[in-house]
Amino acid sequence: MKRYHSRGPELDLNKIVEEAGINRFDLIIQAAARARQIRRQNQSSDRFEHTHPCMTALLEIQEGKHK
Repeated sequence: MKRYHSRGPELDLNKIVEEAGINRFDLIIQAAARARQIRRQNQSSDRFEHTHPCMTALLEIQEGKHK
């Protein structure tokens, strides 16, 4: 299995794909949809857990909080 390196030290993309039972393409689609939700919810808020909603979305999927 080819090992992919992620930009975030907290993310393990191989682990996310394996545990979610989906392929990498579906993971990106799912993460993008969640990132849009996060951005809409936080439009008026100055507080962000991470710089990018995409990073937050991927961490949520990794932790099993969002499927």
